[in-house]
Formats: sequence, structure tokens, C-alpha cells
Amino acid sequence: MSMINDHSLAQRLQQLRCLIFDMEGILSVQSRVSRPPFTENLLLDVDRESLKKLIDAGFIVAVISSGRSSLMKKNLLDIGIKWVYMGAYFKIEPYEEIKSLCGLTDSECAHMGDGPADVPLFEKVGFAVTVPHAELSLHHKAHYCTTAQGAWGAVREFADLIFYYQRRCH
Repeated sequence: MSMINDHSLAQRLQQLRCLIFDMEGILSVQSRVSRPPFTENLLLDVDRESLKKLIDAGFIVAVISSGRSSLMKKNLLDIGIKWVYMGAYFKIEPYEEIKSLCGLTDSECAHMGDGPADVPLFEKVGFAVTVPHAELSLHHKAHYCTTAQGAWGAVREFADLIFYYQRRCH
């Protein structure tokens, strides 16, 4: 896990209450990757455990994705994620709904994404996270880029970062 040297970014991490994730390229292998179709629904165990740990710690965890996978949606609901929006290329509407229903501000929300559909959320949330393979436009807008690739431990790295700065680890 990379440490954040910027005091204002550490403060942003300390304010987080809601974590929103893209699916393809973050929680699962991107569908455009040439692999057998079943891999697009893979949720790596370390990321699954990190999502559970975040939920258990009281964070609101949501998935807003332009992708559609009934198997992944079932997996996400099974681990306790209550807010799962599939087929949502325009992500602002579900984001605003979550914020309104949960009484959140933008500064209390983070989004982790890797594609152009994530840019509007990156411009609104208090903390934006991307992954090394993300489009260049997201790297310029992100507050943090994980060292781990999406679908291969990036969620765990982000969760560890949050717990470190919020002192919830131990």
C-alpha cells in the first residue's frame, strides 16, 4: 500500500462513509479482456473479504456499473452489498439516489473506477480512486491510483488505505 503524503488527501479519506465501485475492471476482469466468459464474473477472494470488512465496519458499499452480470449481482448481494446498479452507464443518477437516501454529502463518498463513464463521479466525490490500467483521463482526475490491478487486489489496497487513515484496523 502506498502512503499518501498530502495532508488534505488524508483528511478526505478520514471523512469517507460511502464507497462506490465500478464492476468491470475494478471488481471483475474487464469483459473486453480476451478470456473465457466466466472470468468476467470472478470476484477475487481478497477483494470479496475486503468488501465484507468494509460493510462490517459500517461503511455504505455500493456498485454502480455499466456492465450487466446476473451472477456478479448475486455475488455482490450475497456478501451484503445492498446498493447494486447494473446497466448504469450514466452513473450520476444512482449516485445521487444513494446520497439522498443515506443522507450523505459528496465529501463522504468515494468512487473507484477505470473508464470514461466514471469521470462524472470522479468530479463529484470526495475521494476518487483508479487503477493502473485505467484510461489516462481518470489518472488525471483521481486522488489515488492503486498499485494493484483492478480485479487483482485493488479493492483490498483501497480498503487497507481507508482503514489505515481512519484508524479502524486494530
